[in-house]
Amino acid sequence: MKHTDRLTDLLWATPGFDDVVYLEGRHTGTQTVEQYLGAWRSVNDLRVQLGWDLFDQFLTICGSKTADREKIETTYLTCAWAARRT
Repeated sequence: MKHTDRLTDLLWATPGFDDVVYLEGRHTGTQTVEQYLGAWRSVNDLRVQLGWDLFDQFLTICGSKTADREKIETTYLTCAWAARRT
């Protein structure tokens, strides 16, 4: 999250933007193990940070830790920025 950690400040510093607001919200959902693993597979920045080999190891560990479950409850964090154009 290198870029998003600084996004509020970057928006404030960018000419043409004003009244920058950061919002975040959490929601919880229930997924099957396959949906849970599929969500991890879709996280491209994690794959890039870990590299293919470590990412595959991570998925293998997640699969073994969740293999005996029917459902997994997950919490998602959604972040949003809004700014007024000047």
